[in-house]
Amino acid sequence: MKKQTKEKALAPLLLLAYLSLASSQISYADSDPVEINNEGLNLLNAGHSAEAAAKFSKAIELKPNDPLFESNYGYALLRSGKLEEAMSHLKKSLELNPNFDLAWLNLGVAYQQKGEKQSAVNALERYLKLAANDAQSQRIRASLDLMKKELRNSPVDNARDDYLASITANTKSRWQEMPIKVFIDDGSKLEGYKSEYLDLLKSAFNEWQAASGGAVSYKFVDKSEPADIKVDWTRDKSKIVSVAEGGDTSYELDSKGIKAAHIQLLLLDPLPQKLSPQLMSWITLHEIGHATGLLGHSPDPGDVMYMNARITDDFAHLSERDKATIRKFYTENLGKDWLALNDEGIEAAKAGDYALALSKYQEAMKASPKDSEIPRKNAIRSQYAWAVKLIKSGDLKTPEEHFKAALRLELEKRDENMPLLIKSYANYLRMLQREKEASALEQKYH
Repeated sequence: MKKQTKEKALAPLLLLAYLSLASSQISYADSDPVEINNEGLNLLNAGHSAEAAAKFSKAIELKPNDPLFESNYGYALLRSGKLEEAMSHLKKSLELNPNFDLAWLNLGVAYQQKGEKQSAVNALERYLKLAANDAQSQRIRASLDLMKKELRNSPVDNARDDYLASITANTKSRWQEMPIKVFIDDGSKLEGYKSEYLDLLKSAFNEWQAASGGAVSYKFVDKSEPADIKVDWTRDKSKIVSVAEGGDTSYELDSKGIKAAHIQLLLLDPLPQKLSPQLMSWITLHEIGHATGLLGHSPDPGDVMYMNARITDDFAHLSERDKATIRKFYTENLGKDWLALNDEGIEAAKAGDYALALSKYQEAMKASPKDSEIPRKNAIRSQYAWAVKLIKSGDLKTPEEHFKAALRLELEKRDENMPLLIKSYANYLRMLQREKEASALEQKYH
């Protein structure tokens, strides 16, 4: 009598769970679609996506209109690089069962790969509603949050062959001295670490160096103290801002450029797939790109600096657009970074040239809207200081325009400057015997 087996559904994060069942399976006839589906799962776990797709196709032939087989087939095609065909089978799975949570997950991943972020968000949100308590839901939410953040960013008009405009939209900070010294911490005692990951990491540094055409160079050092870039391995998700990227890069900037960078590589499953050497090849390339100065993301899913890795059995490599972007980033005149402009504003304010200082702060805010808080605060202080300077010089007419300008900036986002500004503005109005206006000002912004 033939022993019955449970049909298995394929979700990217559950692949290794199915491996543990492989040894207990027995052989079935070629006409059993359930067993053929299981064989396909085992092939996927072994990294043989094309062969797995053939198995799922056979299972569908024997048992048409099965949502589970259609979803598994779609994911195998996705891993094989056949995106459009994969999506058609995932959508068919959902036509057959609109509440099939794993099909929604796989479809969301497919939309990510296609670069259709809003559709990916919609699909993944549907998945989370259906499977809110699944073990992988936390990681899916991290990917979802990253996509939503990308969608909130204003679209940037990039050139056809690079994404330099996206990278420089918020900062133009670069390393000023070469070679960049790199220290890699030992991760061999951590669970999940493989010596192959270290080789992939060093290879990724070499690939970026070659892509830059000599504009960027790295030197590996044995101690962390002289290093510019420090690389750690970790299993602590709390250290990673977005586990969807599989790693995190923090950095220190000054008015001259990048001072230091710290890469942390997560030895846990970061995306809707299991951590593997292939995935680690993308993570290392991606985070090194950030540490080298590419602090934004490419809008094109074919680039390493896209927000998510591609679901594939292949190792990652820099695209031609990645290569063109790093070369341009380090060889073209990008203009002044917001930090440099802000520092120029500070120097002008110290010299009492408030008109120049405000001009520099405005440039800094335009250069990097994301980082506009610091120059905005400095602009408020300069407007206030300019008003006080005029009052002391005996000019009681002009200061009001500077108090008003400072107040407009404060109302964008109130901060610690507000109480002193209101107090000084009210005192100024009282000097002009405008008591009613002074009281109204204090009452309004009390």
